[in-house]
Amino acid sequence: PNPANGVVRFSTVTNEALEVSVYDLLGKQVIPVRTVQSQLNISSLNPGMYFVNMKQGTSVATKKLLVN
Repeated sequence: PNPANGVVRFSTVTNEALEVSVYDLLGKQVIPVRTVQSQLNISSLNPGMYFVNMKQGTSVATKKLLVN
């Protein structure tokens, strides 16, 4: 869900590892790169806007994340 609170869930079409990292609006990495299966714990983040960088194989995507 976006906005999120506590946990962000991911779903992918392949079984490749999904590497996820989270950045604040200033570009500072607030959650380092982690390999996740389906969810990422974000309970340590303060409320606000973040960017989630996701990499799976050769595909890379960045999405906005609003934390409540």
